[in-house]
Amino acid sequence: MTEKMLHSSLRWAGLRARLNGALAGLCGTLCVVLLALSGWASWERWQGCEDEALFRIAGAWALLPLILLLGGLAGWLAKRPALGAIAWLLDRRARLEEHLVTWLEQQAAPPPADPLALAFVDAQRRATLLRTKDLRLARYLPLGLPRWSPVLWLALLLLGCALLMPSRHQETVA
Repeated sequence: MTEKMLHSSLRWAGLRARLNGALAGLCGTLCVVLLALSGWASWERWQGCEDEALFRIAGAWALLPLILLLGGLAGWLAKRPALGAIAWLLDRRARLEEHLVTWLEQQAAPPPADPLALAFVDAQRRATLLRTKDLRLARYLPLGLPRWSPVLWLALLLLGCALLMPSRHQETVA
């Protein structure tokens, strides 16, 4: 792996982190929307509204894609990791013993004037390139839903229960 490829990999890892942030924002927005719709459906049923409440709630589903897009965009914009943070994260997850962070700091610093320090920087650069030649970003920064995403099933179940709840003023047949 060359230094240019390593810089490119770090930028790509930052993009993967932002995509994970967008997925988390999208899931969080979906959870909030499902809980809000279940609260709305429960309130409508409690007030004694019949099936017209279901039609109003169904109309709210038309806004769902726009709301989810805004939630995903908010997650994308909120997650802006610096290259140093990405390098530290990859160092920790890939057990690179802080080679990436040190290499990145030495890239940003001016070259040392001392020949011994220059030799150290060169040796560290070669060691970093050697250690990262088999670095797979998909393994250490996987794209996926957040760990709390099973809560979405609970919110969906709550919405289903709210929609199936009988009306408060419904008369029963004796």
